[in-house]
Amino acid sequence: MVLCMAFMVLMYRDTHVAARRAVLLCIYVCSLLLPACDMQAWMGGSGATAGLVEGYGAYVLPALDVTAQRMVWLGLMPSEAGCAPWVPAARQLWALVAAVPALWLACRLAVQVARVVRMAVTCCRAEVCGQRVCLLTDGGAPFSFGPWIFVDPRGMNAATLREVIVHESAHVRQWHTADTLVAELFCIAFWWNPAAWVLRREVRLNLEFLADRAVADSFATGSTPAVEGVRAAGLRAYQYHLLAFTIQHRVATIANNLNVSPLKRRIAMMNSKHSPWRSRAASLLFLPAVAALLLLSNIDALARHRHDAASEPAGHVLPAVQVTAYADSICSHPEVLPEYGGGAGELMQELMRTMRYPQAAIDAGVQGRAMVGFVVERDGTLTHVELLQLKDASGARLEAQDMAAGMTDVQRAQAAARNAGIAALRDESCRVVRALPARWTPGTMNGQPVRTRFVLPIVFRLN
Repeated sequence: MVLCMAFMVLMYRDTHVAARRAVLLCIYVCSLLLPACDMQAWMGGSGATAGLVEGYGAYVLPALDVTAQRMVWLGLMPSEAGCAPWVPAARQLWALVAAVPALWLACRLAVQVARVVRMAVTCCRAEVCGQRVCLLTDGGAPFSFGPWIFVDPRGMNAATLREVIVHESAHVRQWHTADTLVAELFCIAFWWNPAAWVLRREVRLNLEFLADRAVADSFATGSTPAVEGVRAAGLRAYQYHLLAFTIQHRVATIANNLNVSPLKRRIAMMNSKHSPWRSRAASLLFLPAVAALLLLSNIDALARHRHDAASEPAGHVLPAVQVTAYADSICSHPEVLPEYGGGAGELMQELMRTMRYPQAAIDAGVQGRAMVGFVVERDGTLTHVELLQLKDASGARLEAQDMAAGMTDVQRAQAAARNAGIAALRDESCRVVRALPARWTPGTMNGQPVRTRFVLPIVFRLN
């Protein structure tokens, strides 16, 4: 979507049609390769990106977000399936909904290609203007597909027929069918993305710009006034011929048809002055866009990896002193996860009713991310509620500050207020979980209820 918008802004009116074709194909290639470019190892060790990753993980990824006014989102860990039982079903439904249009578009494309191939096999062949063509018998508009040119020469004068052959030969010679098929396949795979359809339209239209340029160059080449006059007269006649072809029906929409619309843009492109060569530098502006997308995708992946790892520091491998009483009976990955009565929506509402941003933390300006762990017992009650960690946006632990001997009274007061705010966040994080009613359905393993550990991330943020 971002690259498509960049193309429309930077190159929509550019007359360097060959450069436009290269940029459009690069957009498709980047769309496939960017998700596969893994830079997490480099970014994880780079100090320049560490702050971006930590900030993204703290303020973008899902968690129970508590502000001084309102909590806005809830996310449960360690498993998305524990958030709500309808999530997997909703995803399966979306997969089905997405597959139906894609299947229909794929079948339509296969039928169109098969129809063109059948016509190429069954049509009579002839040599027209030095080019082997397939003769149409139903009076359809000329078109080309792959190595084949389809034309009905009846009713065309010599000049018109020559222009048609030059136009369609350009499609064949420059392998424009490959561009068309790539655009169609992207529309099938990403039919729900409007950028795929915008790019498809631009690809098809730009191929006609290239073929029209070949026809214009066939009239005369050079920059003298006489040559320019011949070229202008030939283009004017060619444009009138295009208008005549618009009333003819298209035999195959997948092919490169001579009467592709919008005809107004094609004529405007033929009559436009060539863009200055320095305008090609606009294509270089795509490099920052690609770099930004690559950086953002890897920041998201790395932040989610750290988010998941941070959700389990004490949830699955607790220190021995903390788990000696119940570690043997804890199930970290049950077949069926525990669920709050009424689902995740009801749990969020209950937390929103009881959670308060501590006034001591507000006064001291303390904010951060708390990870609260608890165990859902076999009877649905919660035990072993504890704060696993409390970190600020940079990932540093929020700990009480020691009162050094050399502190001034103001520094001591500030440190005491900060310590009180940190303690208030710790207490509030655990209090709100302990206050939840015993309305949990326990997790099960082999059909039997088991004790399961959960980790709840809570973000405290000041507006």
